[in-house]
Amino acid sequence: MNSFWWEKTGSNQRGLRWMSWDKLTYHKSEGGLGFRKIHLYHLALLSKQSWKLVSEPNSLVAQVFKAHYYTSSSFLEANLGANPRYVWRSLLETKYLLSRGVRRRIGSGHQTLIWDTPWLPDVSNPYIVSACPPGLQLSAVSSLRLSDTCGWDVDLLNEVFEERDKNLIQSIPLSQRECEDRWIWGADPLGKGIYTVKTMVLWGIWNARNNVVWNGKLTPTTIVFHTAMDQHAQWLKTNKRHENNAPSSIQQISTAWCPPPSCFFKCNVDAALFTDPPRIGVGCIICYSSGAVISDMCGSLPGSFSSIIAEALAIREVLKWINELNLSKVIVESDALVVVEALRSTIQDVSSLGLILEYCSSLASELHSSFSFVRRSANQMAHSLARSSGSLSGFVRRVFSQPSVVSFFNV
Repeated sequence: MNSFWWEKTGSNQRGLRWMSWDKLTYHKSEGGLGFRKIHLYHLALLSKQSWKLVSEPNSLVAQVFKAHYYTSSSFLEANLGANPRYVWRSLLETKYLLSRGVRRRIGSGHQTLIWDTPWLPDVSNPYIVSACPPGLQLSAVSSLRLSDTCGWDVDLLNEVFEERDKNLIQSIPLSQRECEDRWIWGADPLGKGIYTVKTMVLWGIWNARNNVVWNGKLTPTTIVFHTAMDQHAQWLKTNKRHENNAPSSIQQISTAWCPPPSCFFKCNVDAALFTDPPRIGVGCIICYSSGAVISDMCGSLPGSFSSIIAEALAIREVLKWINELNLSKVIVESDALVVVEALRSTIQDVSSLGLILEYCSSLASELHSSFSFVRRSANQMAHSLARSSGSLSGFVRRVFSQPSVVSFFNV
């Protein structure tokens, strides 16, 4: 490549090479021309193929490779083996890169071992650090769940795990439906668990290599990897600024509550976070088009969740309540813009949050219901109910046989 760059046009004479190819691959800010190594592009494309072997184990090509090279394990545990083909050698070169970012999303928990599997939501260390009690080496994550509810067995967690592991486990929301565990890409800057070819990561690795060769500076792999992902996230943020500055229909939303159209119901929902003990509060109020309140609900769920997951869980609980009331054509209003946009989006999300959103979208479709964003000032009643649920250990639900009209217009 260096010969091609410095060669004189239309001449067989070799040009004077003013700079080595390695230095040409430096970023322009570092004195180079920003060229990429073809090998790195090749490695990025191979990584995507290797990711398919991990994330789609039932595909034909994955089953063929498994039968030949890792019959009793997974791709992430595979070795080179005897007489490997060139294709297998190439794919195996990407195993280390994948192992740094791969994570296990918990569905039922039956297919994931508690120890020696990266399933905790921790960027720096997704593994259990607590000592494994004798005889539990092959225990699955499903053994940590309560059999009669969709929650964690807190007493068991307190008995077996250290504080760090216990808190991380409780921050994982559990699915309301039986679904398989699956591999996701934990380094996705959008948080959806989708693997894509990020040449910026490879570029960061290449820069780290250059620092070792030319400057004698060794950068830890974790710092190289996460710095590159942070840079990519900043790039996405910068390129979306023009979208944020553009006029939005959200800016036209009224700051006061308004009743739903005729023959529709409206359900306002909100979540609140509590720390002692860690749990989330849920509040909702359901009214008819006349403004008459027909039901309200407040309660709490145990667990230390992020604000986004807490809002999604609140919507899930509300939809379950709406289903029990046999209501349909319900407009579910929330002041969590990120969650509402995610529920409306058609982009695939295989993360733990995506599992909740998938359940909510599916149930809302069955109920012929929809989601709408509303400002906090128009959601004060649900917010107050969520905040008042701090002392509750379960849920309090009320249905009014003689609905009363409550004025939301001045709230």
